[in-house]
Amino acid sequence: MFVTDETWYCSLQCATVGGASQDHLRNYSISTVWNGLLDIAYADMVKEGDGLAIMSMWRLNMIRFWIGGHNKYLIIGHRLLAGKDSTWILSYTHRYKIHQ
Repeated sequence: MFVTDETWYCSLQCATVGGASQDHLRNYSISTVWNGLLDIAYADMVKEGDGLAIMSMWRLNMIRFWIGGHNKYLIIGHRLLAGKDSTWILSYTHRYKIHQ
């Protein structure tokens, strides 16, 4: 049996990207659990009608949209967050804060 003391990589890309220090299965599992918890929290916010929490979730979703390349949702979310406090009339903004 051939045994070596050197670090072995499956390809040149693995050696240059992160090598043995990156566990892709672990990273995928963490990402899946994190996204699932965010979705459960979002469903609870919608069920309770918590407008401020929903707006804070949109801030978190902006990162997810950027990473996922969902430019249409990124633009819509940016317009929503930019207009929430600055350009909307007060009564329209108040509708999203009625349950607070």
